[in-house]
Amino acid sequence: MGCGCKDRKAIPPDLLARFPWLASDSACTRLKNAVLAGDIAPPEEIERRRAICRACPHRVRAPGPLERAPSDWCGPPMAPTEQTSGLLLAAVTVVGSETCSDGKW
Repeated sequence: MGCGCKDRKAIPPDLLARFPWLASDSACTRLKNAVLAGDIAPPEEIERRRAICRACPHRVRAPGPLERAPSDWCGPPMAPTEQTSGLLLAAVTVVGSETCSDGKW
């Protein structure tokens, strides 16, 4: 599983503590690189986005990238459609420049 992105960068411990999904090889490297570059939405915006996603009918519960408890995904994991990104919601909602595939945020 993964987005097919190839670029890898070292992850600072402070970011890894805030965003554990960064440790996963299966998480989208594009999103990882955005976070590493400082493209992080303000906490209030992250929570607003996550609240919208929790109520969205496209949300899917599936195994997470770190093989812990199930995680929330925007549609089927790593299978984007016209209305879903297929990305981990914990990741996509954090990146400031990302938008909802269905136009909800």
